Amino acid sequence: MADIIKYYKEIKVPAIVAITDVSAYVYAREDADALAKEHNGVIADMPRLIAELGNAKARTAIRKRYADVNSAEYQGQTEEGRVYAVGHSLGPLTTTERIKQGIKNIHMYGFLSLNATEWKTFMNNPEMVPLDDIKKGFSSSQPYAIFANLDKDNVVINDSGLLDYDHFMKDDRLLMVAGSLESRENIANILFKEEKRRVVGSYHRIKEGTFNNSGRPVFLDSSYGGFDSKDGSGYYERGRFVVVAPEAHVRTGYSNHKEFLEAKVKESMDARKPIQVNGGVYAFIPDVCLSKR
Repeated sequence: MADIIKYYKEIKVPAIVAITDVSAYVYAREDADALAKEHNGVIADMPRLIAELGNAKARTAIRKRYADVNSAEYQGQTEEGRVYAVGHSLGPLTTTERIKQGIKNIHMYGFLSLNATEWKTFMNNPEMVPLDDIKKGFSSSQPYAIFANLDKDNVVINDSGLLDYDHFMKDDRLLMVAGSLESRENIANILFKEEKRRVVGSYHRIKEGTFNNSGRPVFLDSSYGGFDSKDGSGYYERGRFVVVAPEAHVRTGYSNHKEFLEAKVKESMDARKPIQVNGGVYAFIPDVCLSKR
């Protein structure tokens, strides 16, 4: 356990505070909310997650399995036709309460309905960026969203499935989910070069969706490496969020109590619940760190 705590302390600014791993998506999200509030941090959206993957130690932990993010894809209609958009820490589905409300009535393919006011507010947000601006190099460290008019703009979106490197780098849907040209290039380098994948996934329902005003969270897959979206059952499966903060906050008050800490680890693994020590401080431990060293 001392090694586990040391692992977190070694990660420099910006530091990972926790990787949640809870048996239900919304519960993991609630825990991530609590951690973010306690440590003055945020739940990573896709651009932030990709940035964190630039740290080798963080990447080892995150890429052990998939990672959920505070990003969602949206499909709907405007006066100009069908719109596809991706919000990064921006949009109706950025709060746990709204997601919990939405999954009471999940639509086909896991989409959660948006009312007319939600959709209009989202589309009129001043931080809504056209896809063309992203192609010109726009990026932001603040919450923002990207949209494309599918019936008007020249948008390249491959069929849902596995893509090789060339198709990956030309796919506008992947660009929107990654968040910027730089983010797409960085994740492509990780997936294709470092992980040596021949193809990676891009799973969506753009070409078969009804384009009723709706949305669903996206995540970074591990089995096929690429960008996927929550389907109906995905909301009831394990959630795994990354919380980041300006500096490490994991306390080490019990770090020398080997037997105590080993018992805590065993209890956590058996129950698939977070470890709780030091008067309520949670330390979610990624699987990569649980073996003895």
